[in-house]
Amino acid sequence: MKLFINRTPYYWVLEILSVAGLLYAFYPLLFYGSLSPDVKIPIHFNALGDVDGWAGRNYLFLLPAISLIFYIGFSILERYPKFLNYPFNTKDIDKKELNKTGISIIRHIKFISIIVFAHIGNRAFNIAIGKDVQFGIVIFLLLFALFLIVTVFIARVYKLKQK
Repeated sequence: MKLFINRTPYYWVLEILSVAGLLYAFYPLLFYGSLSPDVKIPIHFNALGDVDGWAGRNYLFLLPAISLIFYIGFSILERYPKFLNYPFNTKDIDKKELNKTGISIIRHIKFISIIVFAHIGNRAFNIAIGKDVQFGIVIFLLLFALFLIVTVFIARVYKLKQK
């Protein structure tokens, strides 16, 4: 059964920002043709943000493709919340509230995931062309935000179970 919970203005802003993040993920591809065939793109970073793995310029296609797959997958999943998996039996929980909470977490995870991949891809591109040599703390803040969102929504679902 397909379900659609109307978007509030907040969720529309989140969706617009997700699409903007998706476009940002594809930004490095605008410069693909101007890159030398032997340019190296960073593909892995250690905990300090130093590059410890390299690939050819075709790697630039990977992160935007993953972002697009995440966007499409999460957009479909938010329409079918019955496929969400919860860490406990949800048989006795109000389905409408459970679905609203599930759709909300999917929308938030979609946004953060796309921003994470767009950020990594653009940082890798900037490092490859010599504009940026620092990976920065932004990725850690984004991953912390993702962890925080998941934790808050799990707490919400547990609260629904208590009712």
